[in-house]
Amino acid sequence: MENIFEKIEEKYILEKKEIELNCSEHPKEIVIAFCDTCQKAVCFDCSRESHRDHKCFKIENKAADARQNIPKLCTQIENKKLPILVTTLDKINNCKSQVSKTDDIIQKIHKRANELMAIIMEERDSLIDQCKQSSISQEKYFQIEDSIVRRYIDLYNISLQEASDVVKSTNNIELVLFESKLKSQIRDFKPRAVRPSSTPKFKSGKSDREVIKNMIGLVTCDGNFADMTSLADGLVGIQVKLVSSVRYSCLNVASFCFQDNELAWINPAESTIGGVIDTKGTEHKRFDFGAEMSDFTITDRNIILGTDTKNKRIVRVTNNGILKEVLNTAPLQPHGIHACRNGDLLITQMYKADPKSVDSKRLVHRLGKDYTVKLTIQFTASFFNKKHILNHPRRVTESCNGDIIVVDLSTETSGKVLAFDFVGKLRFTYEGNPRRSKFLPFDVCCDSDLRIFVSDFYNHEINVLGCDGQFIQEIPTNMEGLLNPIAIAFDKKDKLWIGGKGGKILIYVIHKTI
Repeated sequence: MENIFEKIEEKYILEKKEIELNCSEHPKEIVIAFCDTCQKAVCFDCSRESHRDHKCFKIENKAADARQNIPKLCTQIENKKLPILVTTLDKINNCKSQVSKTDDIIQKIHKRANELMAIIMEERDSLIDQCKQSSISQEKYFQIEDSIVRRYIDLYNISLQEASDVVKSTNNIELVLFESKLKSQIRDFKPRAVRPSSTPKFKSGKSDREVIKNMIGLVTCDGNFADMTSLADGLVGIQVKLVSSVRYSCLNVASFCFQDNELAWINPAESTIGGVIDTKGTEHKRFDFGAEMSDFTITDRNIILGTDTKNKRIVRVTNNGILKEVLNTAPLQPHGIHACRNGDLLITQMYKADPKSVDSKRLVHRLGKDYTVKLTIQFTASFFNKKHILNHPRRVTESCNGDIIVVDLSTETSGKVLAFDFVGKLRFTYEGNPRRSKFLPFDVCCDSDLRIFVSDFYNHEINVLGCDGQFIQEIPTNMEGLLNPIAIAFDKKDKLWIGGKGGKILIYVIHKTI
């Protein structure tokens, strides 16, 4: 590695070629310094103006340091980062191979099920045998009773025939003896008490699935999955720790914007007055914007942009709170705005939001750095039967995987979250916590682990979703005194800020859990 960089260094020393780079703020000026505070190259004018109080170094000096540091950084990657990733990959492949070996488990499940089926068949045969034995026993009993009754019938029939002959006889002794015989037969006769038949009956048992499941068994996975890989942490739950609870003097907090690690720009709802506070709630600045702002965002050049819905424009917010128009969106009214990592802007816009209006427009625009439209999300994918896919797009953000996440209000009391890929194709729709009957989303943001956080105004909670829209958990805010959460955003240190009714603001630290 060292020999490679030595050759590169010798090559550049011999050629003595320097690449000139124009300043992003002053296109006609050449960059001569590097701002260590903002991590960007700047020209002479920038170093004297917007970067005056920052740590700036000459490009030559910074390049010399970079030439020495790059081999060291590469060595760190080779010796530390790559081995960790390779080891993690080996663990993943090992786990995948173990997980795929399920044939033995399946055979055991089949075997156990067959064992239970055999027991069930045995019980079936036993019940059938009991039924048959009961039937046979009763058949024998009635056969015996039948024969006894038939003998009596035959005996009496014979006696009746003899009696007709004896009566005609003149022999007195014969008459007397036959009379005595009949009396004996009548005296000896006892009516047969026939036992009623007992027909077998079958009473079906209760089908208890839980009992059957317990009889068959349970599939379990041993081991701590946290040790397998740290790359799947985005799919697991989180723990949150409240680090600060403050109140800003406004009716409701509409949105946040973070220009500094410890400072947040506050945009109150239905007010032209905003300000800058720290995590302890101390107000450092207070402004009168002169217009009601709907949403804030900060670009990769550390510039704050906002949406002035009423005046149909995108504005730049100076450090003194002065609004400068950068784009007139008329007739569309801009609402939500988000600055992407590549410098593009995502904006939700509407014109005649009433769905019944023929010329109604409800859409999301992706704008380039020159504010030209690069992508429009407005209709369904069907070419012959186009329908508006959005009803009232309120807020928008971009996930780390490039997905465009939109909060869309269906009515004044309900809404949903839609996710589109980078070309505008719908990926999924989220309609709220499955444990809740209503869902009224107001704002959305994403963390570096691809999780999506949505403020649910109606249920006083934050919904946490996976990157594919699967519900992970909720973060209740009413327990900490914040009702109807509206604004939600991550600051530069990945702390989650939640603002809502009465100017209440909660600040959380997010911890990953299994």
